[in-house]
Amino acid sequence: MPEIKLNLRPNLLRLFRYLSAIILNYLNQFRKRSNKGVCLDKLGQFQEAIKNFDLAIKYNPNDAEAYYNKGFYLGKLGQLQKAIENFDLAIKYKPDLAVSYVYKGVCLHDLGQFQEAIESCNLAIKYDTNNVKAYQLINIFKQNAGIKK
Repeated sequence: MPEIKLNLRPNLLRLFRYLSAIILNYLNQFRKRSNKGVCLDKLGQFQEAIKNFDLAIKYNPNDAEAYYNKGFYLGKLGQLQKAIENFDLAIKYKPDLAVSYVYKGVCLHDLGQFQEAIESCNLAIKYDTNNVKAYQLINIFKQNAGIKK
């Protein structure tokens, strides 16, 4: 029986290009949704911004920035517990994203959980020692909790 040799290289290259295009489209959809969410904030359309971050998360469920942004807008809408949950997810996927700790601290403070808020801001400083906002908030939180410096 004669041996048949297939030249798979051109087919593999076509498949690689096709899959690369799919991945690029997927990432572009995620970026568009995240960018649109930030733009909607500028228009004061926080609910719409949250919907866009939900779509960004759908395209990339491990993206810390999308969870952080969603948490930020949930906090603006007063949905503090949901905001904290999203900050926790952002921290899970990117533990050194200091801003997530800062705004988690703000939400905890607004819920009256002063010690936890201070701890959250201290974690922000652990990852970003130049985070002026975290230092300022710690002082405010301590003052509001009646803690002497």
